[in-house]
Amino acid sequence: MQPIKDSYPVYFDYYFTLIKLNDVHETLAENLHDVKNFIGSIPSSKADFAYSEGKWTIKQVLQHIIDCERILTYRALHIARRDTNALLSFDENAYATNADVSHLSLTEIENDFKAARNNTISLFKSFNTSDLNFIGKTGMGNNNPLAIGYFLPGHAVHHINVIKERYLII
Repeated sequence: MQPIKDSYPVYFDYYFTLIKLNDVHETLAENLHDVKNFIGSIPSSKADFAYSEGKWTIKQVLQHIIDCERILTYRALHIARRDTNALLSFDENAYATNADVSHLSLTEIENDFKAARNNTISLFKSFNTSDLNFIGKTGMGNNNPLAIGYFLPGHAVHHINVIKERYLII
């Protein structure tokens, strides 16, 4: 099942091109495996590397993926449960600036990602078709849990590609 146009923010389309859109549960699980393997392949000597002044370190990029996972998983729950209260956008740069990852190892970050993604997978297994397709409002417009479920793996792939290209990893 694929998300229907106009049921999610248009910028999600780019992230959807980075993954398979055949089954949201399989996509989340496969991406968990891929991200876990990628994090495990990063040399610890590169963990605090930023490719340019003012850019995030690799650990900050990975923490950003985790933060987005948690925020958007909550949004999916909020929408699936038909909560009509407004959902605001968030400032990803403020999160990155205020998340002190300097004391965390790549293994700890990998474990945190696994915990967050396993929580996402568990939540999405609880959704029925109606829950997945219910359209709610966010600070970015219409959105539904199904689109969020596909966005999360696409977002992770996007940032892995950035790390590979700009940080010269793998």
